[in-house]
Amino acid sequence: KELFDASISVVTPNKRANAGPAGRYSALKAAAREKDVVYGYETTVGAGLPVIGTLHDLVACGDTISRIEAVLSGTVSYIFNQLGGGKSFSALVLEAKARGYTEPDPRDDLGAIDIARKTLILSREAGFAIDLDDILIQPILPESLTKAPTVESFLSRLPEADASIDILVKAAASRGKVLRYVATILPDSASLSLMEYGPESPFYNLSDTDNLVMFSTVRYSANPLVVRGPGAGAAVTAGGVFADILKTAQSYL
Repeated sequence: KELFDASISVVTPNKRANAGPAGRYSALKAAAREKDVVYGYETTVGAGLPVIGTLHDLVACGDTISRIEAVLSGTVSYIFNQLGGGKSFSALVLEAKARGYTEPDPRDDLGAIDIARKTLILSREAGFAIDLDDILIQPILPESLTKAPTVESFLSRLPEADASIDILVKAAASRGKVLRYVATILPDSASLSLMEYGPESPFYNLSDTDNLVMFSTVRYSANPLVVRGPGAGAAVTAGGVFADILKTAQSYL
């Protein structure tokens, strides 16, 4: 806020400001408007994908958001997109870590708090009044694993989760469906949960680190608006930040 008060524009991929207390979020937005500076945070959700911008445009044009469903973690998406292909859950976590998709501590991805922050940002940008504690979270892993004292001990114990995850994956497959970890946002609630999707759903054919955000609105009711693409990786995130920087520079011309 001090930067805005000094008439300095800000571009950031950091989620904590917009996913903090509601009062702080409102104060930041108000300060940026008052000083007529740019607050660019497109990459807080969806890496380089135009998720925030699309949502802003929908709201600005008078559309009403009724529901948002989204896969918001490139890391978690990568893992669940590969399940059922012969590799265990724990092996896929290690593979994602080796590829640079996870945080240094994979629990930051698998613990769902990062996804919850993104969910909160989308909720607020849609005009819904919720806080982080209001989001109902179905954990991917039991607390006994996520509370391991070190990263190394967590990774060494991760195979303990393989059997339970495999049961869920096989159960979904028996119904011709796949398993995805999805944020569901409504005007009065938000949740994170494991969901099953069949071939008729856009979530069914996700691949690699894909994120997918599906906006159901008054205008996009029968056929929701979908934004999909890579949701992890330095190149796409840097590209999104650079795009925000260019927009900021253009605003001064």
